[in-house]
Amino acid sequence: MSMVNIRALMEGALQQMEGDGTSVKLIQKYRTTGIGGIVRYCEKSGHLDFSAVVIDEFVNQSWAEYDRGEISKAKWYLVRRGGELLKQFYTTGTLDLPRCTQWATLHNPLRREPTPDEIGDDNNIFTLVRRIRQEMLKFGLSHNTTRDYLYGFDYILQGHIDNGLMQYSSDIMVQLIDSARADYENGNIRRSVCGNVRRIAAFIDEFYRTGTVTWLSLPKYGKRELHDGFAEVLLKFCEDAYRTSSNKNSTIEKDKKTIRIFLFELEDFGIHSFENITHRIVSERVTNLAHNYAGGLRRVIVSIRKFLRFLYSNDITKDDLSAAIPMVVAHRRPIYEGFSEDEIDRLLYQEDNSTSCGKRNNAIMMLAAQTGLRSCDISNLKLQDIDWRNNAIRITQVKTGRALSVYLPAESGNAIAGYILNARPKCDVTNVFLCECRPFRSIAQSSMGNIIKRCLRMGAIEKSPNKRLGMHSFRRTFGKRLLESETSLDMLNELLGHYQMDSSKPYVAIDEAGLKKCALSLIAITKAGDKHD
Repeated sequence: MSMVNIRALMEGALQQMEGDGTSVKLIQKYRTTGIGGIVRYCEKSGHLDFSAVVIDEFVNQSWAEYDRGEISKAKWYLVRRGGELLKQFYTTGTLDLPRCTQWATLHNPLRREPTPDEIGDDNNIFTLVRRIRQEMLKFGLSHNTTRDYLYGFDYILQGHIDNGLMQYSSDIMVQLIDSARADYENGNIRRSVCGNVRRIAAFIDEFYRTGTVTWLSLPKYGKRELHDGFAEVLLKFCEDAYRTSSNKNSTIEKDKKTIRIFLFELEDFGIHSFENITHRIVSERVTNLAHNYAGGLRRVIVSIRKFLRFLYSNDITKDDLSAAIPMVVAHRRPIYEGFSEDEIDRLLYQEDNSTSCGKRNNAIMMLAAQTGLRSCDISNLKLQDIDWRNNAIRITQVKTGRALSVYLPAESGNAIAGYILNARPKCDVTNVFLCECRPFRSIAQSSMGNIIKRCLRMGAIEKSPNKRLGMHSFRRTFGKRLLESETSLDMLNELLGHYQMDSSKPYVAIDEAGLKKCALSLIAITKAGDKHD
């Protein structure tokens, strides 16, 4: 580009500011302090024409003065912003410039590019961070989210440097995660930074081991881990179940959670090897678990029996320890009520329909209340599952694997349509209800449960001994409403997607009015010879 006089460039930029409606006071500040200071420095240095190098030189000097406390923050900002405005105006003739990145962030030595020697070292921590950042771009994260993760990267890099390491260390990473948690609990860092440290640590560890990065939900911080021997066998059990079992994945996951609890019970008893387990120990440890399950051990012993049979069939134990578990266990089934109509109205009222999250949450709760769909089916609901012309939803149930068609009421349909058209993120994911944060994915069941908990607190809806309030409470309310309208049990099973008559028992049990109709009348006891009126 041709040479441009630096003072003439300043006058042109200030005139452009005036034309853009910048206040007279701010223009005067740029003339005397910001851009004016840069022009005087350039002229004093003998550079009468525009030079980006000289401008950067003056800006760096001003930063050093600000860092030493010699000039104010306001003056430093005017100088830095003025330099960027001059460069922008010289290059494009406009002053359309976004907000400047913080100087300390822009010149952070932890965010430097790795050297050629470091790039050749796959274990170098700067090289790993650079590759992780490149992999994260594939998740489609927003600019703000990507920027926030930089603080987590800084924490991990600084931790390795403080320990005198330039190579990745899994032991140091564990220490840094614990240190970040302690810093968060002490108020030294934000919760988001602590979470980012954990996620980035998981990314680095996965990439270090496999060369790939996948976005997975992190377990709760401090979650107890099994002894290596137990963990390895449990993993083999799950892999075998996924490959050979006819059970649904959700059932296998429930088995896994139950077996983990049983194995922790063994560890607490001092057993860390399957060779030391006896029939008596199995019986005692399973019995000890009973106090944790209000509904009884029926579901628990089924999972543990599967696992013990797996151990025996794979020669991990010499004896079939499943014989130590009774075949029949009394089933304690507490009866929980659903929401009342007033409580449903109050829950729906808590969500702000002017926000994207509010539209989504309102549609989820409306759909659950009016159709009785399980939370897993709502999470798995696809755009193509909704038949808008016939006001119907047709799905394959996650729990049973059976087809189900339910009527879509107008209120639910309007709430879902409002969310899809006005609030749902634009992406290739086919699930109806999505997380708001990138990478976009279907909303998890646990997230829906947290939505209900938050609304319960906001609506001051309290639990009671006969109420276990959550997403499933909408289903119980729906079933109770059907029975109160004298819907037959066969139709109830069809609408709820049951294929066993026993599945309807909890819904029948909370229909107090219907149960009263089934009660037998009392018959007076009389003796022979008594007279009757």
